[in-house]
Formats: sequence, structure tokens, C-alpha cells
Amino acid sequence: MLEDVNPPYCSLLCSDVSCPDPEHVRALNSYANDLTKACIEASYQHIPCAVNRASSGQLPGWNSYVEPLRDKSLFWHHIWVDCGRPRSGYVADIMRNTRAAYHRVVRRKIKLAIR
Repeated sequence: MLEDVNPPYCSLLCSDVSCPDPEHVRALNSYANDLTKACIEASYQHIPCAVNRASSGQLPGWNSYVEPLRDKSLFWHHIWVDCGRPRSGYVADIMRNTRAAYHRVVRRKIKLAIR
């Protein structure tokens, strides 16, 4: 990447520390910007970076902790629907408990991901 950056030789060879030539200042600033951009681009290409969780929607530990509770909650929800959506009873209690456990773990995972 640095091979593509052309140094401003006349500005670099200027021996006046307080050079009044605005072209030298502009060339040196442009050179510094080009060096910075080349280093950043090289780092993106060669240094592994983590996935941005906010944009990817992936949370670490989701498959191992949350997914089984989600499946169990959905299973009992479908049974509850098949039973005619009772407001009370054994099936309604299990459905509510599994849903609450699932949502508890989801909130905990999201809270940990935000930190």
C-alpha cells in the first residue's frame, strides 16, 4: 500500500523549518493523509476484525444458551394453541413459564452484549 503513495520530494527536501510556501504545506498534509489512508486500508486487509454485533444481529452464546429455550418455548406455545388457548391449567402454566424463561435469557444476553 505504501508503494502507491508518492512522497513530495521538493517539500521534504525544503530545509526552512518555517517555510512560507503554502504549496509545501499542502503537499505535506496531502502526503500525511495518503500515508494514513494506506495504513488503515492495509490494516483492514491483513488484521482480522470482530463482527459488528449491532449490524450483524449475532449475539455470542445465542445458539448454546438461548436457542434451546426458544425451541422449548415455541413447542409449548404450539401445544397451548392446539389445546384451544386455555387461560388456566397445566398447559397454560407451562407455556407461560417457558416463555418467561426464554425472555429472561434473551434480556440477559442483550444486556451483556451492550456492555
